[in-house]
Amino acid sequence: MGEGRGIWLAYVVAKLQCCKGKWRHISDETGIPYDTLTKIALSRVSDPRVSNVQLLHDYFVANETLDGQ
Repeated sequence: MGEGRGIWLAYVVAKLQCCKGKWRHISDETGIPYDTLTKIALSRVSDPRVSNVQLLHDYFVANETLDGQ
């Protein structure tokens, strides 16, 4: 895994951990299957698809912008 991708994955996992209880909503919003999202959040998949990590990364960045964080 490239260094940049590792940083994105760490960011995504940290954000998912902060959003426990909202995973179903995030799954619906991103189109990532709930089971896949759960595996990423719990680090049960060591090398998730780049497309899934990017979707989640973009989702959290967009929501930070909307929330003004």
